[in-house]
Amino acid sequence: MFKTSSDAFRIAIARVIAAQLAEVGIAVEIRSFEFATFFADVKRGAYQLASMQTTDITEPDFYFMYFHSSWIPAAPRFEGFNRWRYRSAVVDRLTAEGRQELDRARRPGDLRRGPAQVAEDVPIVPLWHEDNVVLSNRAVHGYTLTPNARLTGLRQLTKLR
Repeated sequence: MFKTSSDAFRIAIARVIAAQLAEVGIAVEIRSFEFATFFADVKRGAYQLASMQTTDITEPDFYFMYFHSSWIPAAPRFEGFNRWRYRSAVVDRLTAEGRQELDRARRPGDLRRGPAQVAEDVPIVPLWHEDNVVLSNRAVHGYTLTPNARLTGLRQLTKLR
């Protein structure tokens, strides 16, 4: 069963995924729920297949929260971010080490092995990342387009008079 929220866009994504899986002989039943119910089920691990939107995983701390086994949601609060219940001693060690060094240039060289191990194990399947497209006129200066599609580049924005 593929659980999703009742949002029309999320249901459409689930239908596309179910159709693609059907092409290789995997039958998928889609069930949509209002978001609070859907999210509570995901946090409890009460799903077989689900899709969710999440933040960019760009820093060691994000890898720690999303893939370290200590962040698997558990009773009574189910607040952890490792909702796919991924466990890897290698990733646990590397993400714990990586978040100790704030200076990017001094982070351990094998820190790249954590994301590489996650990619090899495939606990999640990233589907896409939204693009950030900017249109501007000549009077606007200082905007910086960020690789993670966030609008933090607006901080330095100025407009000529």
